[in-house]
Amino acid sequence: MRTDLMLANSQSLDFLKSIEYDSRYVVTEKFDGFRETLYLGPWSNLLISRGEKEHQENVPHIRDVVLPEFGGTILDCEGIAPTRLIRDTKSILGCKPEHAYEAQKRLGKLELVVFDILQYKRENIRGLPFLERRRLLHEVVGRLHEATPEIHLEVLRRGEKLRFYEEVVANGGEGVMIKDTQGLYIPGRGNAWLKVKKESTWDYQILGFTKGKGKYVDVIGAIVYGYYENGVPVVVGKTSGMTDEWRAIFAAHPEAFIGKTIEIGGQETLKGKAIRFPRFIQVREDK
Repeated sequence: MRTDLMLANSQSLDFLKSIEYDSRYVVTEKFDGFRETLYLGPWSNLLISRGEKEHQENVPHIRDVVLPEFGGTILDCEGIAPTRLIRDTKSILGCKPEHAYEAQKRLGKLELVVFDILQYKRENIRGLPFLERRRLLHEVVGRLHEATPEIHLEVLRRGEKLRFYEEVVANGGEGVMIKDTQGLYIPGRGNAWLKVKKESTWDYQILGFTKGKGKYVDVIGAIVYGYYENGVPVVVGKTSGMTDEWRAIFAAHPEAFIGKTIEIGGQETLKGKAIRFPRFIQVREDK
């Protein structure tokens, strides 16, 4: 069973500021969990990951919430551990059912944040505007929440969008989703959903380049970044995100840039100092 999902394009904080008073757009917290599709059935429910793995046996409190009157309804959701930590969500959904039970005894039951509806009682409603889908979503999730409080609807904010983003980031969240209230549910990456993630920057040295592929076959592919320890290069990771102009500059004289400091944007640092979702920002000529 496969459902083609809608994905979000990335946007900047400046864009979020530009729609502060635009009532067409709403914002909601972007959760760092497992993207799941919930299929409501007449006897039990299916919970399918974006990678097409079945997870319902790991979460019987979600599997067994049967509402026959809503059979054939398909919901778009995010599975998150009560701690909101991705490693804890993985310990529930990324393992065998018996291990998931033990993890939930320790962490609490997995929560399912529902944010869209693709099918209502076997009727395809992807072509309805978001606000109309949302009204049906209220009906379905309201009933589910009564039976299992771990299933709940995402909270939308129309006003003070920038302040809400700042609150989410201050509380350790990864950012916000921007949703077009008139947007249709179209599979793939589009502009009906946009995401603005928190970002920090780090300085590293260029240690090398990878060879480009496809349309970048004549220039560089990625920058190999890291640092020098007692004169010895230590590779940390790779980053792209360069403009075509920068790729050409690096490719023309790669040896001239080895050892130069670059600024890299990203979400956080991982084990080994690698940056999560790295993105080249600039060459730091001042360092």
